[in-house]
Amino acid sequence: MAWPEIIAFILLGMFGNFIGTLAGGGGLITLPAMLLLGVPVHVGIGVNKFSGIIAGSSNIWRLVLGHRIALSNFIFIVAGGILSGAAGAAITTNLPAALLDYLVMVLLVFALTVSVIPTRRPPADAEEITQERFSRGMKAMSCGVGAYNGIFGPGAATLAIMIFMRRGFSYVDAVHHARLLVMSSSAGAFVLFLQHGFINWAYAIPLTIGSCIGAQLAFIVLPHISQKAAKIGLIIICSLLIIQTAIGLINNQ
Repeated sequence: MAWPEIIAFILLGMFGNFIGTLAGGGGLITLPAMLLLGVPVHVGIGVNKFSGIIAGSSNIWRLVLGHRIALSNFIFIVAGGILSGAAGAAITTNLPAALLDYLVMVLLVFALTVSVIPTRRPPADAEEITQERFSRGMKAMSCGVGAYNGIFGPGAATLAIMIFMRRGFSYVDAVHHARLLVMSSSAGAFVLFLQHGFINWAYAIPLTIGSCIGAQLAFIVLPHISQKAAKIGLIIICSLLIIQTAIGLINNQ
């Protein structure tokens, strides 16, 4: 790759991961852009998985040192995310593209519905919530998001943030948990994409460098974003993802 292309991938990774960390949907910025640059779709998805692993792991220390997640939940998200991500990636190779598009639409509509339903749980201490064990429902939904991330990816972080906020997590803690889940499921999916030869390191390295920079910048900004502004942003991102998916379904018919 020439230097202009390398710089373009670094900037693309920075912008996509900055937005993706704060509200999700970063994959719908980086993936279409890579396709426009001539990157094959499976390679684009695989490269996104690799950048997600490295960018996500660069922020794990925030969870560990900050005590922002219970140890049992940390272990479940990592283990469950890896397994569900690998299962989702295994499905991708056998799932028709049209069916995949409809699945994406269903999940995004669900995410938007969840975001506009008032939270029934009364406000509680953030430390108390983050140290609670996940319920069976939370575990099932986390694995579902992990599998979706393995199948396709874009929108997974948005869906995860909304689910955690619905559970009663603050916006900041929801982002931390969502990033850990996306990183873990990306790791599980990455193994299968690597086995199938869908990882091009010439694309992966500059995109990952940019993604790490974008993620760090996002976490600097993160504490200064209000809960209300975050929820509005999530709804907007999710709505845009639904519109883009719907356009894709219409064009494919």
